[in-house]
Amino acid sequence: MARLAAEEAPVLFSESHAVVARLRADVGTPVEVFDPQTRLPGARARLIWGRLEADVGGSASTLHLFSMWLAFSTQAFHRAYVHEAQESFTDAHV
Repeated sequence: MARLAAEEAPVLFSESHAVVARLRADVGTPVEVFDPQTRLPGARARLIWGRLEADVGGSASTLHLFSMWLAFSTQAFHRAYVHEAQESFTDAHV
């Protein structure tokens, strides 16, 4: 695993987990496994725009929801806007 990390090989966690499970069965004794966190703070995020119906001041309104999940901290941020526009996108990032 350390060699794969040193070579920055694109290996999925599920694949490495399956290999380790197979090695544990072959060895027969517990093996310590550590999968290091390789994402840097602020380096990656997932952004999604979505629509939702909301009751605003007694009337039904369509709002646009900006959702961002940060890869490093796994924290989420959500904000609703009246318009899905570049200004809303930029404001949500700020």
